Amino acid sequence: MEPIWVQMFRGNISVGNDLPLIIGPPPPPAGLKETGKTDTNIDIRWEKPKGHSAFDIDGYMVSHKTDAETKYKNQMISATSGVLNVVLTGLESDTIYEITVHAYNDDGDGDKLKIQVKTEKPDDSTTVVIVVVVVVIAIVLLLIVAMVVFFFLRKRRHRYEVC
Repeated sequence: MEPIWVQMFRGNISVGNDLPLIIGPPPPPAGLKETGKTDTNIDIRWEKPKGHSAFDIDGYMVSHKTDAETKYKNQMISATSGVLNVVLTGLESDTIYEITVHAYNDDGDGDKLKIQVKTEKPDDSTTVVIVVVVVVIAIVLLLIVAMVVFFFLRKRRHRYEVC
């Protein structure tokens, strides 16, 4: 439930659900956390800042980079969308990412929340399956070639014995 404010104007009292807007950048979002990850994706979530309705927030900026990178990759989320999570995709496996989120409005950018998340190591079981399949196919092909050579030589030897 939104707080109710009371305003006095010329002796009359009016009550409303809308808070007066505060001039200035919004406060930082709350509760930034990683809620899932793979070797190439990180899912993050956050909550609206405390007192968010008084700051007329336009949206959120989600930024991420590795230690080796100097520039952040940015993604803007509109406040009207109601979205408070992002899945960062196309990431490098087994890598630490610095992730920041801040709210912004017409008066500027709010303070950033920051977390570090390491992506998972790649799944080696897929590589093992591919290697096993290639080895099995190679063995089958070698057996076929050996059988063709054996039958060819046997037929040739049989021809010489008949003559």
